[in-house]
Amino acid sequence: MRSTTSPTPTIAASKQFGMADLGKVTGTITSLEMVGGTVGAIVSGVLFDATGSFASTWIVCLACSVVMLVFLLASEPIAAKLRASVAGE
Repeated sequence: MRSTTSPTPTIAASKQFGMADLGKVTGTITSLEMVGGTVGAIVSGVLFDATGSFASTWIVCLACSVVMLVFLLASEPIAAKLRASVAGE
C-alpha cells in the first residue's frame, strides 16, 4: 500500500500544469485519489459478495485504468493551453 503523502501527485501536477496553482491542483488530485480508494474498496467488497469472486473486480479495475489513461492523455493538450495562458499573462 502506498503512502498518502506520496510525492507522485505533486510531481505529475507540476509537470502537467506547471507551478501556477500547484496547491489547488495537487489538492484536487489527492482528494480524488482518496475518494477513489474509498469507493474502490467498497465496490470491490460488494462485487465479491455478489459474485463470490474477485474476477469482476479485476475487470472493473482494468476498465477504470483504461478510462484513467484516456483522461491522462486528453489532459495534456488542456494542460498545454493552461500553461500557455498563464505564461502569457
